[in-house]
Amino acid sequence: MVDLNNIKLPFVLKDRKLFVSGYHNGEPFHLSDIKAAYELTNWNDKRITSVYLDHRDGITHDSYGNERVGIADVRDYAGSIKNIKIKNGALIGDVYIVDMPTAIKVAHDDSRFGISPFGGWKDGKPLIRNFAMVVNPAQARQN
Repeated sequence: MVDLNNIKLPFVLKDRKLFVSGYHNGEPFHLSDIKAAYELTNWNDKRITSVYLDHRDGITHDSYGNERVGIADVRDYAGSIKNIKIKNGALIGDVYIVDMPTAIKVAHDDSRFGISPFGGWKDGKPLIRNFAMVVNPAQARQN
């Protein structure tokens, strides 16, 4: 049991499932898609490894009319993903939560939350744009 009054940030969840094969929002994704997403995604881009609360990260436009994809507001930022790899047929990584209210909720009961990738396509192959912490991820729940 975690003492909710003495949580240290970042609060780290090790080896969490980020993207697994199966149906995501009605679309089939296979292990080959997960591997392609892993290889095509620029994991050095901190916008991509960011974790936001919910999926408020769709297509928006800046004040000049330029399309912005997958960028949530700062108030939605909860942390980041590190040590991303493919293991046992899934994309996994360590979730670093730096938002205290989120850390308290997850420490209390992390089975209520899952990590959900927000993605796009490049040359017909999937890639990751960022991640969201959600109650009902489109993919299988965490371990």
